Amino acid sequence: MHRIIFYVSDGTGITAETIGHSVLTQFDSIRFDTFRLPFVDSEEKAQAAALRIKTAYAQTGARPIVVNTIMDQRLSDVVAESGALMLDVFAPFIAPLEAELGAQRSARVGKAHGLT
Repeated sequence: MHRIIFYVSDGTGITAETIGHSVLTQFDSIRFDTFRLPFVDSEEKAQAAALRIKTAYAQTGARPIVVNTIMDQRLSDVVAESGALMLDVFAPFIAPLEAELGAQRSARVGKAHGLT
């Protein structure tokens, strides 16, 4: 079996790729072709990413998988229009952390490597 993976990010894409690769190594029998789409930080870039993902879907007939670290939900929704399986790396953590900390996230781009 063969599947296409896109690591899509509003930053470098290193976080999406690192986490995605760690998870995908659990599936020995599947061959993955991976593509990093970094700096998807505008609607135009999100639309271009969605088009590239849709094209891959049309060419292979297999639903692409997107490992996503885009912080702007609006841009993430544009990419999701591609029809790919969307795996948002940060989503499982945001709501519980907001509740625990009593604060809303700032959703700023490029903060993944900025905690000091």
